[in-house]
Amino acid sequence: MPGTLRTPYDPRHAAYVAPGSRVLLRWRQGEAIVTGFQPRLFRLAGVGRDGLLADPEQLAVFFDRLLEERDRRTPSGRGGSLSDLVQSAARVKQRQDKLQRRSDEFDERMAPVWERMDRKLEELFPELQGLRG
Repeated sequence: MPGTLRTPYDPRHAAYVAPGSRVLLRWRQGEAIVTGFQPRLFRLAGVGRDGLLADPEQLAVFFDRLLEERDRRTPSGRGGSLSDLVQSAARVKQRQDKLQRRSDEFDERMAPVWERMDRKLEELFPELQGLRG
């Protein structure tokens, strides 16, 4: 399936390791986790596989840079999956544009409903009047 890892390892495993910790390579499967990351993740993070294996404290840098890249690639605020990192930037942008368009359409359709709900709430709870932004 496109966008999935070919190994059972995922960079989100890094979230379970405290930044600056050497715990990762003490795990029995620690080296396998690192070697199982897709090569594109190392390129995006600017941290090499060998460098990460040699210095596990680089895991915090690796993970932070991947999160920064994910945030850069997902301006809609939706997604955040591994595919947003391993697929081409053009493909991710196309998906993000579609998500944003659908979100905007939903907001437009729902605006009258939200307005009616706000008015009804203000009728039922007068103390809410004037709190809307």
